[in-house]
Amino acid sequence: FATVGENGDFQIWNENIVHFKIDPRVTLAVSNEYRWGDNGRKLFYKHLQPTLACEINSYITLKPGYRTIWLRASKGWAIFYDPFFECILHLLQSQHVEISNRNRITYSITPNKLGGKNAWQYRNRIHIYIPIKVRSYRFKLMLGDEVFFREGRGFSQNRAIAGFVFPRSERADFEFFYVYRNLKTRAHQWIYHNVLRLSANFYF
Repeated sequence: FATVGENGDFQIWNENIVHFKIDPRVTLAVSNEYRWGDNGRKLFYKHLQPTLACEINSYITLKPGYRTIWLRASKGWAIFYDPFFECILHLLQSQHVEISNRNRITYSITPNKLGGKNAWQYRNRIHIYIPIKVRSYRFKLMLGDEVFFREGRGFSQNRAIAGFVFPRSERADFEFFYVYRNLKTRAHQWIYHNVLRLSANFYF
């Protein structure tokens, strides 16, 4: 274990998303996320993010969004702004497995107190969902991996993901994941974090 953001830090991330169906092919979603570090004891990150998902067809979803990030600094909270655009490719959808590939381009607007250097970032994420049935209960095993490429740092982050999705009804599901996060620092040194990620989705 380590202090916030240092090598070996254990973190807890909690995300809550509310989805509003505007049209059969268009969904507005609003999410917030909180992250605790220093062995899950200290809140150091939070964000608010609206997105608009447009289903082009059964294989492609386009999604513009805007993320406002609050990051704990030495004095108070620093605010970042991350407008982004993503294209999700639904590579395989069957009774036995679902595979998707999310491609996201972000322009990170950095506050002056943290250097004021804006940067482009590209993220590529693969998710594999495997439906599982135990007696009458159904849930999904999820495996995934995400890579980050940031302007000025190159390959800057990798997240290996494993966990479960538990549907409660047509209106809600809950996700429990372990994330092994490798992160390149500004000094171009690699560190790792162990993350327990908890997510809740609500559909209207």
